Amino acid sequence: MTLVKPEALTGQLRDRLVHAFDHLDAFASEERDSPTFLFLHVPGPHLPLVVDAQGNTLPLPARELGAVNPEALHMTRAEYSATWAGELAYLEKRVLHAVDAMQARDAPPVIVVMADHGYIQEVRADDVQSRFANLFAAFTPGAPGLLADAPTPVNLMPRLLNRYLRTEFAESPDRYFLSPGPLEPLMLTEVSDPEAAPAP
Repeated sequence: MTLVKPEALTGQLRDRLVHAFDHLDAFASEERDSPTFLFLHVPGPHLPLVVDAQGNTLPLPARELGAVNPEALHMTRAEYSATWAGELAYLEKRVLHAVDAMQARDAPPVIVVMADHGYIQEVRADDVQSRFANLFAAFTPGAPGLLADAPTPVNLMPRLLNRYLRTEFAESPDRYFLSPGPLEPLMLTEVSDPEAAPAP
């Protein structure tokens, strides 16, 4: 017996992801008289995978919302990979559309696209390279190369503010921390070498 509408939960998660881009598109098209700062968190690509390449809701039973591998999702490896590829294709389309719209403005803004963590599914805890493999891309009008070394988040805003608002914030030493996994996000251990390869 089905007690919950199949898309009741995944539909909400899908709407959160899709509407984030809808708001971003609206922001990109609005006229403003003063500088504006927008911080937008898009919950994807991320398990549970909730959209296909067209942004349609993927069916996912409530009991599988916390699944982290193909077996728990009752998928083959090929199906699991294809589902990831579908959500990635949708996100790529929406991100590039929004970035193109903002760059086309008369006064294009600073744009930073970055992930808040690396890939953590099916990755060994000691695979530091994969866990720190964050997406980072930036568009800095009038200051090419300002963020070319992909500064850690602690230095991202000081560098942008110093360049564009003429502030004088000091930069901090780069430090790196890892948690044991997604269920223990605040149990942090400092990592001395973020480029360290996992033990054989």
